[in-house]
Order: sequence, then C-alpha cells, then structure tokens
Amino acid sequence: MHTFRTLKYPLSVFWETTPLCNHNCIHCFNYWRSDEEKAADLKASSSAVSLREIRQKIEELHPVTVIVTGGEPLMVWEELRPEMERLVHAGIRVTMNTNAAMMTEEIADFLAKEKIALLVSFPCAEETVNDRITDTPGSYRRIQKGLTILRTAGVSFSANVVVSKKNLSYVKETAQCLVEDYGIQRLSLSRVGKPVNAGASFDDWVLGETEVRQLIMETVETHEQYHVDVDASAPYPVCALESDAEFELLGGRRLCSAGKTSLVIGSDGSIKACPRDSFVYGNLFSETFAVIWERMGEWRTDELYPLECRECTSFSSCRGACRADALADTGTCKGMDTAARPERLPLSFRKKKMTFPQYEKEARFSFRQDAHILEEREGYRISHWGQHVFVTEKAMRFLKEHPVFAKAELIGVVEEKETDAVLYRLLSNGMIHAVDDR
Repeated sequence: MHTFRTLKYPLSVFWETTPLCNHNCIHCFNYWRSDEEKAADLKASSSAVSLREIRQKIEELHPVTVIVTGGEPLMVWEELRPEMERLVHAGIRVTMNTNAAMMTEEIADFLAKEKIALLVSFPCAEETVNDRITDTPGSYRRIQKGLTILRTAGVSFSANVVVSKKNLSYVKETAQCLVEDYGIQRLSLSRVGKPVNAGASFDDWVLGETEVRQLIMETVETHEQYHVDVDASAPYPVCALESDAEFELLGGRRLCSAGKTSLVIGSDGSIKACPRDSFVYGNLFSETFAVIWERMGEWRTDELYPLECRECTSFSSCRGACRADALADTGTCKGMDTAARPERLPLSFRKKKMTFPQYEKEARFSFRQDAHILEEREGYRISHWGQHVFVTEKAMRFLKEHPVFAKAELIGVVEEKETDAVLYRLLSNGMIHAVDDR
C-alpha cells in the first residue's frame, strides 16, 4: 500500500473567501449551481462568520502558504485586505487567484507592497471567445486593463489558461499575448476539468484524447519557444505523455496535494480536501482541526486510486493524476483520470536522477534566525516565506545550537552520504546561507 506522511498541520491552505464572482465561467462549479443553491450559500457565508474569524482559524493551522481564492476575492476586497495583511505580517506567504477584471491601482499598490503574488485566470486572447467563456460581455477588456495595472505596479503574477474545445485553437495566440504583451514568466495551460455538478452539456467542452495530445504538445512548444516556465494546474497522468521532453516538463511536476499537505477552507469555515470537490469533512467552528484532519485520512493512503495506478511502477511520478477529474467523469474519486492511457505502460523514459553539489568539509553555513520552527508529528518543519524543509529532531537541535557551522560538523548529525543533499535542500529553500570567510 502507498501511504503518505500525516502532518500535524497543512503546508498550504486554499481560502475560499466568497462564493460571489463577477464572471460566470462554464468550467466553474458555481456556474452549475441553481439560483437557490447560490442564495443559500451566500446567506450562510455572509451571516455565519467574518473573514477575520476565519483568518484567525487559518493562523492556528500554521500554514506556510495561504492561497486566497473564491469566487472572486476582489468582490470582498474591503473586508479581505486587512486580513491578508495580517497573514503576511504573521510570516505566512500569501498569494491570490483572481481574474483581475476588478483590479485598481490602489489594490495593485497594496499587493506590490506586501509582495503578494497573483495567479490570473486568462481565458483567451480572442475577445469574443474570452467573453463567451466568462459569460460576461466586456470581460476581456477589463482583464486586459487589470493586467496592465498589475504590470505597471510591479506586482508578481502568473497566468492560468483553462483550455477546452472552445479555446484550444487559440492556445498559441494566447500564450504569445501573455508573454509578449504582459511579460508573463510563468504560465499554466490547464486542460478543462468537468465540475462535479456539471450537466451533460458540459461534455461539449471537454477535450478528447486527440485534443489532450495537442495541448500537451503545444505546452512543450510554448516552453521551448518563449523560454518561460510552463506547466498545468492539474497533474497529467504520466501515461498520457509520449516523449522525453513532455515527461521532463510535465511528469511529476505538479502532484495532487489534496488532504496530504493542503486543504480548502470555505467562506463559512467548512473544510474540503480539494477546491474542485464538493465533499465537506467538517467545520472549524464546530470541531477541532485535528478531528477533521484525521477524517480526511483516505487522501493519505491509496484508497482513492484505481488498481491500475496502485500497481504502476511510475505511481510516484503522478499519483494517479487528478482525483477530481476522475470523480466528475466516473462518479468516484477511485476512477481513472480521463487523460490516462495505461496501455502505454511501462514508460520508456525516466526522470533524470537528481544530483547534488559536493560541498567542501570546511564550507561554512549560517542558519537563518527568522525562520519559523514548528514541531511536527515526526521531527520539525522549518519555513520562511513560502519555502519549507522537514528535519529530524536531532538536526533541529544541531541548527539551534550551531547558528554557524561547517559541513564537517553536520556529519554524524545526518548520515555522511546524505550530508550534501541535506545542505542543498536547506540552501535552496533559504533556511541556511553560505558564509564567505574571505
């Protein structure tokens, strides 16, 4: 059986601040809800608890990163802004998912000042197609204006393009627009996922095998042509990939973290494992987090994966890809991801084995004194501004007692053959710095 470490606290929290949105995208869960459902949800989220109360609950979970999402977070900006500021000042890295259509210079200046990065939803570079996807006339022009404001203010932002049959033929044009007009350095080209509550008509939007293959190829081509970081917001099954270039870019690049290292907090305090799932495991205002987290244990075993995935030798490279995609298509999280092609197994390509720098035994390092240290179920978690490293109790004690140390001193605290790997992880995540004694 494949099992995942059960953490005491999540690394990431998706905070759904509101069910409201200024767009009505067909690939969104909200689109398919009835007016009665939307009204009931809005009433519950607006009358039950405030954003301040939820922010306080989030801080108690000690996340490394909080992803502020919705609906559209800018719909509740006045109440949300001070809570985001408090999270940042508590040492938590905050990012926000937005369509940017409501962006103002004042908001952008705040985001730049607090170093809050954005993931902007950008449906298509063709205006009529964009507005058809958002079901909102004029949305393309407003998104354009928002992106211009963000770039002028110096806000760090990437973009996500949800690709369906409606905009697949515009992927290259859209990528070019984002890179050349807005300076995007990181781009997600994500196959559309069927909402779990969608009707049969949504099947007209879903990519078939040929279209998925086209999207994967164009994802690689975009990366190679523009030399920008390109991925997909939902993982691909590795058996959907056909070349070394595809595997190197997308294989194991983004693994499902739902219920393992991340969770979703709704605008009423309810807890889900995945932003695309609708199943609620509990509410932070009626139960303790520990009880709810334990209830989500199925996500930390192989219970939710089909037998073909569990027996696959490449399981660690994709973990069965997207469980929400399987749920929407098959009615169960235990189904096969729609992009999976197990007949292509076993894989003919492998990820390059990671190698680490070889540090001199005399090399000296300093431990960052402003890092957040959290005791976990096993060992400790050290974090700083969105980065984290897990270390053993012995290693944590060493770092506390040796704010400056040489590699030679670390040998024995960790196995000698692992010393360079440990140093590299601590260095690359910013938990230690090399000391120049010259």
